Amino acid sequence: MKMDFNLSKKKKYILIVIAVVLFIILSAVIIAIKLKGPKEKTTITHEDSYEIKGEETLKFNGISIISDEQIIIVDKSQGELKDIKVKDGQEVKKGDVLFSYLNTAVEDQIAQYDREVTSNNGKVSRVKKEKDKVNSSINKLQGDLNAISGELNKVQSEISKLSTSQEKEAQSQYNELLKTKDVLEGKQLEVSQQIEILRSQVNGIETEVASYEEGNKSIVTERDILKKKIGKDIIADIDGVVKVNSKGIDDPTVAYMRIISKEPLVKAEVSEFDVKNLKIDDEVMLKVISSGEYIKGTITEIDELPIEEPGRTTTGYNFYIKPEKSIRIGFSLEVKCNYKGIEIPKDYVYEKDSKIHILKEKGESYEDIEIKATLENDKYYLLDGAIGIGDRLIKNPSTVLEGSK
Repeated sequence: MKMDFNLSKKKKYILIVIAVVLFIILSAVIIAIKLKGPKEKTTITHEDSYEIKGEETLKFNGISIISDEQIIIVDKSQGELKDIKVKDGQEVKKGDVLFSYLNTAVEDQIAQYDREVTSNNGKVSRVKKEKDKVNSSINKLQGDLNAISGELNKVQSEISKLSTSQEKEAQSQYNELLKTKDVLEGKQLEVSQQIEILRSQVNGIETEVASYEEGNKSIVTERDILKKKIGKDIIADIDGVVKVNSKGIDDPTVAYMRIISKEPLVKAEVSEFDVKNLKIDDEVMLKVISSGEYIKGTITEIDELPIEEPGRTTTGYNFYIKPEKSIRIGFSLEVKCNYKGIEIPKDYVYEKDSKIHILKEKGESYEDIEIKATLENDKYYLLDGAIGIGDRLIKNPSTVLEGSK
């Protein structure tokens, strides 16, 4: 069978038109490319670059630790636990009651002490009444003695007047007065002796009262000590979070409760060669190793004595930092104590995808590098080691990158 390859005139016309159109389009594209030409690349000059200067950061290893802690051991001698007011994980404030002791074993002893005090008070009351009676008798005898002394004085005065008289009647009266004087002096001596006996009784009574009162004082002291053991509140000494271990109720070697302060604290170690470079209140930068997060902190304490550890061959000192935010206990950290040692002007930094970048000069070209830095007062302070002293950075990196597109 023979095939017919001859095209009709109409089809030939259509093919010619398509070819012409394709030629026109291709020519237009070529012309446009030629007209556009290569864009002139932004010129980078050495004079516009910035040489990094400064000093290398002092770096130390650190760890987040407990800043303060209260450990509570159960003391069964104070009684049984009652009114437990906190639970594991609960936050408490200083002064909050954690639990109480109840000791009923001492109640009988306290009652016995109370009976002894009451008995002694009764004895003191009775003896004091007896003392009052004796003093009353002394007062009466003293009155009698005063009266006898008065009479005796009168008699002695009369005797003195009659002693020089020669009259018989006066002599007889004189003799009678002498007899009266002897009688009064006898009574005076007798009453004085009675008073002395009664005063001796008063002294004995006062000694007895003092003995009862001193005994009561000692008993009351013992009783008050026991009263404190009947019921005693255990309170929180610090603010923090309570950790409860029920094993501690029956095992005195295990802490029943621990209150852990929420105040963050970091402990780090510095060598004997660098300790002189640290000062209290110095600002530092902390890097959390596990997350790469940077947190500012302040040095609060530097140990005066070196670290003592078995087998240690180098001298080191612990120092302590208060971070601006909490860090989980036990997290490892890198401590940078002069993190502002290397600064980068703001004009040499740009942000890309919320990250900080610089353009590092590399011959006649550059290298785009992401860095870790903190911005303070229009200056960036380098936190990582992505670039170092002596490297040169290109100014206005955003403009340079835009011009190279």
